[in-house]
Amino acid sequence: MVSAYDVRSAVKEQIESLGAKFVVLNLETGASEGQGGYAKAMDEEFYRRQRAALQEVIREQDVVKLPRRRFPGKKAPILVTEEMASAMASGSGDCGYRG
Repeated sequence: MVSAYDVRSAVKEQIESLGAKFVVLNLETGASEGQGGYAKAMDEEFYRRQRAALQEVIREQDVVKLPRRRFPGKKAPILVTEEMASAMASGSGDCGYRG
């Protein structure tokens, strides 16, 4: 089973059209979409709440693939911490970008 998450609600249909389950987090994401449908940089408080919500989802996954998301003039946000990856089941892992 493949699950996927994105702050942009419009991506839900795209994820489901590929047969994956769209992960819904209890976050207000209305301001997270910028021009052209791209995700917009948010403040650290939003990312803290996002990490807390993702923590339980990630714990149940076998593999986590992180996008290489960049925002012009800003450092990419950390969405998955080492602690979160360590909480995954034995033998699981992440394919995350560390750059």
